[in-house]
Amino acid sequence: MIDIIKKVLYAGIGIFALSEEKAKEIINELVKQGEITSADAEKLLNDMKSKLAEAGKTTEDKILSKLKEYLNITDLEKRITKLEKEIEMLKTEDYKNY
Repeated sequence: MIDIIKKVLYAGIGIFALSEEKAKEIINELVKQGEITSADAEKLLNDMKSKLAEAGKTTEDKILSKLKEYLNITDLEKRITKLEKEIEMLKTEDYKNY
């Protein structure tokens, strides 16, 4: 399970890195063509980095929330299984004593 989570997180990081790199290429091309100034390009890159960081944090928060839910459900399932076994054991003991 942990390996799957790691793979998902690494994939997400990779997507963000590719997005940033592609955006830099596009912005640099706009500067070369004279469509925007270097100052505007820098501002755009900084804005983009902020938004990517925010999106990454939101994604991380969602993943952690789901992971906590899963772990809680798994814990409850284990507790239920244990209680079911104890009930079966008590039934057997009660029948022996009855």
